[in-house]
Amino acid sequence: MTDRVQRIGGTVRVADNGDADLESLRALTVPEEFAGWLSDYEDGRLIIVRLELFADIAGPDAERRISDHDMLGLSFYRDRHDENIDHAADVVRFGIDHLCASLQEAGISTSADRLLHLPVSIEVDPEVEQRLSA
Repeated sequence: MTDRVQRIGGTVRVADNGDADLESLRALTVPEEFAGWLSDYEDGRLIIVRLELFADIAGPDAERRISDHDMLGLSFYRDRHDENIDHAADVVRFGIDHLCASLQEAGISTSADRLLHLPVSIEVDPEVEQRLSA
């Protein structure tokens, strides 16, 4: 049995520099929408997170996880658990080409198309959960 990707996903963690990550989003939207994000952030309704991409691998000897790069600047809202998880899963899919390249560098034969057909798992760090429930 060769190594095989079982699932892909991401671990959501509080951003290292939420202020800067939020500011980087300014160029992606219109001023009115950004003003809403900024207000929600300042009021604590929105937190900025990063998503650490990964692939879980099953092999002949053991299961293992290969971590990839972080996707920065995701916004998570209080009281929107399902929407937050959907947002994170979409970002995992958006980063699939880079994840695929990392897997190939690790000697795992796969394609972006195959990875897109796998289950996506989103794990949320307890600090994120705490901030969203405060």
